[in-house]
Amino acid sequence: DMNTMKTRMAAIAASAVLAACGGGDDSTTTVSAPTASPTGLWTGTTNTNRALTGVVLGDGTHYVLYSMIGIPSIIAGVVQGTGAMSGSTFSSNNARDFNLESASVLPATLSANVVTKQSFTGSISYSSGANSFTSTYDPVSDTPAALPTVQGTYTGQVVTSAGSESATLVVASTGALSGTGTSGCKVSGTVTARTDVNAYSFTLSFGPAPCLFAGQTFSGVAGFNATAKRLYAAAPNSTRTDGILFVGTKP
Repeated sequence: DMNTMKTRMAAIAASAVLAACGGGDDSTTTVSAPTASPTGLWTGTTNTNRALTGVVLGDGTHYVLYSMIGIPSIIAGVVQGTGAMSGSTFSSNNARDFNLESASVLPATLSANVVTKQSFTGSISYSSGANSFTSTYDPVSDTPAALPTVQGTYTGQVVTSAGSESATLVVASTGALSGTGTSGCKVSGTVTARTDVNAYSFTLSFGPAPCLFAGQTFSGVAGFNATAKRLYAAAPNSTRTDGILFVGTKP
């Protein structure tokens, strides 16, 4: 009858209202915590008293430069690889430690707990053991990279697994890169400002002999310390069996 139909319509309407308001449903919705971001420049130390300078790019590629023990101004190697985030943990299982002290390239894994724009703390593990590190976010990360910042002439050291030599590198206003080592080796390349972090992508092509890597091209990343006017550059070769480091200053 009409009264029964009205009662049923009212019940249906009430159910619709409850559903729209989230009522009448015992299920719960879990909201996941946002994934932390490791992108940026990081500075810190290791448990073995090495200074650490890390660059993590937007795609998870990392370059973690470390100094000689107790001598922050002398770079002893770089741990390079690509990692990914899971929650607050950054993991890289394909890292390579281009260790200049032992003239070797060591397979490694890197794991770090990340607090976005605050801390990047963890360990680098090898078959022989592990070293821990702590680092904090460098606020200069938030300043856009710009070619005029790194334009100039740098004098410093090019270091490979075979040794080191003094060299001069020139970064032109166009981003063109050129240089000469004391051995007479000449290099050329390009420098490009990145948009994901305050760092620079670069390529370095070696000329003919006497260059150790004659005819080879390396690609990597460079960072600039404005206070010290110091350029740090690191790049592995295409097979990641060797790498180069350059640390130089401009007037």
